[in-house]
Amino acid sequence: MLNRWLSGLTMFPKYQKFIRSLAELLYEQMGLEVMDNEHKFQRYARITAIGLACEFGVEACTKDTKAKLEASELAPDLRLPIYGHGLLEADEVTYLKFIDKLFATTGQADRTLMISALGYVRN
Repeated sequence: MLNRWLSGLTMFPKYQKFIRSLAELLYEQMGLEVMDNEHKFQRYARITAIGLACEFGVEACTKDTKAKLEASELAPDLRLPIYGHGLLEADEVTYLKFIDKLFATTGQADRTLMISALGYVRN
């Protein structure tokens, strides 16, 4: 939301650079791997880190989410950010595999999550 408010200002590139640097540090610290017995706050922080880092173009995040998109097992709380941001960088083959996986999924919760992730796709 702050992006929209600041987008027309001359300071916007500085704002983006600042947020990107913070997001990159947070993403490097949190990563994509969920640890056993991790506090809920850590899990929420990881989801936030993934969202910010990918939104602001942190290369490690975009590469990692694209690679994880094809993984068979994902932590339940990381599925939406990984599916969504992974699809942003996906090629046509990966996208079609995701669609096939969506049609093969029988669980309503998983299907809903995957359909929500399709909302991230730009093209």
